[in-house]
Amino acid sequence: MIGVLVLTTGETGQHLIDEASSIRNEVPEQLVSLAAHHRSPEKMLSLIGEAVEALDDGDGVLILTDIYGATHSNAACNLLETGRIELVTGISLPMLLRVLNYRHLSLEQLAEKAAEGGRECVIWPSGPKGLREMKG
Repeated sequence: MIGVLVLTTGETGQHLIDEASSIRNEVPEQLVSLAAHHRSPEKMLSLIGEAVEALDDGDGVLILTDIYGATHSNAACNLLETGRIELVTGISLPMLLRVLNYRHLSLEQLAEKAAEGGRECVIWPSGPKGLREMKG
């Protein structure tokens, strides 16, 4: 099973995991959160590396982060390895739920599902292409 590391600035990652677990009525396996809490780039790289090693059972690890360009996200970028470690940024609850529902896919396919979950679940109902227009 693909491991999933949720990497956020604060405790948001754990809150997302808790909420996803509640919605799914189960605590998913090989899913952990790591909070950055203003750690140095070197410390973050070390902590992320340890988490990835613990999560990887041979199927790879998908890292989901909140902010691209933040220290923790940049540290994770240093560990990327095609077919083993992938990264998708902009985590949201819909993105995490999509990942948990499609963990049977390959790592690359799962990363794409995560990105789709983030993009497709951002809706502006009152916007020019929003729900008002669709109902019209």
